[in-house]
Amino acid sequence: MAPARRKRPENATQLGAPGRVTASVPRTQPKTPVLIDQGPLRYSAQSLNTLLSMAAATPRSAILPVSMILFGLGLLAIIAIFALFAAGYENMPVWLNLATLLCPAGLIFGVIATVLRSRKR
Repeated sequence: MAPARRKRPENATQLGAPGRVTASVPRTQPKTPVLIDQGPLRYSAQSLNTLLSMAAATPRSAILPVSMILFGLGLLAIIAIFALFAAGYENMPVWLNLATLLCPAGLIFGVIATVLRSRKR
């Protein structure tokens, strides 16, 4: 014999995802979403659960942070070349000129990582 379920009051509503009860609160007005107040941001309980489940289900790609680092290093090399040229240097080292190619390489890898990530969904 199954244990008897405790009945909720008729004026209470469930918060959270369907099939999962996280809290029971008295219903003050019909069809009014329960809001969770976190400073200037206010979320309804359903949208907060949806955001949390989307964040947990999103796979992390190792390519995207690497591409951002490559892009940043390329930008630093470009800034260094402009600064050295402004300081009066004309013949830049080859390694510095080659380091500027990291900027478009990082951009290309970032675009590829974003496209591959969106296709997996």
